[in-house]
Amino acid sequence: MKFKIQRSVSYSVNMENEKTHRQKFTAEEDERLTLLVKEFGTGSWKKIAQLMKTRSTRQCRERYLNYLSPELKNGPWSSQEDQYLLKLVKEMGPCWSKITKFFPTRSDVNVKNRYSFHVSKGRAPSLKKLKPKIEKIKKERENKTCLDQSNVQFLANMYEDTTAAWTEKFFSSDIFNIDWQLEGYEL
Repeated sequence: MKFKIQRSVSYSVNMENEKTHRQKFTAEEDERLTLLVKEFGTGSWKKIAQLMKTRSTRQCRERYLNYLSPELKNGPWSSQEDQYLLKLVKEMGPCWSKITKFFPTRSDVNVKNRYSFHVSKGRAPSLKKLKPKIEKIKKERENKTCLDQSNVQFLANMYEDTTAAWTEKFFSSDIFNIDWQLEGYEL
């Protein structure tokens, strides 16, 4: 099954690296970029951009990583993916790079665009409407510590009990049958 790859719009650059007019990546550019990445790998963006001639290093890297990489799934979203996306945005806010980690076959651009699609269809609240809820969640997380006061006291008591028991056992061995006294201290 073949899926249509979304065309991204970016500024093309001439040989002197000056901005010219905005231009979508063409099918030929996509094909050339894919071949160059196969030949040189994803660590050679500067060289790839030089060979592309009309695109910057950043444009080549982002086009490939966000749209052309064979590791990406550019096809339709499943209803489970959609539900999970809406849940994550509600919990985390618009942290696309974090949310994308839950969708390993989707780019952060794809995830963000999918959420925007749901907003446009009225299936999800806009980020402006979610902002108060997100701020409330952030404050709750800041105020909620891993150890509240009762847990701290419990751990302190447990430490003292464990230390006392260990110390008593350690110093009661034959090796330490010596009258330990330090100036001003008794053991």
